[in-house]
Amino acid sequence: MQANYLYKKGIFTGDLNFYYSNSPNRIMEEVIRENNKFIRITDNQKGWQKLSGDLTLRVGPIIKRIVSLSVTGGVNRYISEGNSYSHTYNNWYYRASVMAMYKKFMAMFQIQSSYNRFIGELLKGGENIHMFMFRYNQGKFAVGAGLTWEKIEQRLRGAAAGDFCIVLYNPSSKKRTDHLRRACDILLEIVPPGTVCGLVRSIGREGESCTLTTLGELRDTQVDMLTTVFVGNSRTRVMDGRMVTPRGYRGV
Repeated sequence: MQANYLYKKGIFTGDLNFYYSNSPNRIMEEVIRENNKFIRITDNQKGWQKLSGDLTLRVGPIIKRIVSLSVTGGVNRYISEGNSYSHTYNNWYYRASVMAMYKKFMAMFQIQSSYNRFIGELLKGGENIHMFMFRYNQGKFAVGAGLTWEKIEQRLRGAAAGDFCIVLYNPSSKKRTDHLRRACDILLEIVPPGTVCGLVRSIGREGESCTLTTLGELRDTQVDMLTTVFVGNSRTRVMDGRMVTPRGYRGV
């Protein structure tokens, strides 16, 4: 569930967002004590809820219509109800950026505090980010550097909240072994674990293969740079062994 209010007047913009997600009987971790040992298990727990809100204030473009400023403040409140525990956790965070655009050049500097996640009895701490990005455009050609994982997280959450189908290209490599798992953890904050997903390896090449799975199972699936990952939305289902998202046509 998502609510948004946007106010704009001249060079000033205010953007207020609220999010709510609820996952009853969610599979989460639980820590139990047995024979003076602490054991971590995974089981269906009572439920998990997340309430989030953020406010973004933007000014610009200013200084000969080159510079724009943006400041965001937000909070995440997690409510984790297990079979033997009940936890709440609040995470306050901020983000600020300054961007300059001149002719074919764009440069941006951004700082952000940690965006933490709390699921079950596990706290996953984020990172404090300091980022500089530069981009140059020439016709259909563009070159740049600086995309961070935090930006990918924002796009994943936005797509999940909007109930969009999602395609992930090049999801893993020798140096990025955990990116798909991290992406699934973000999506599972909003999207049910039973959501239909598909994997296609070597699309259009010899040895092409397809696999159907669910978002909950996708999290621990091994993929590589030749794999394309498809995540369905709330209407996606399996028909005759294929992943289908109806568009309102007759009989579908």
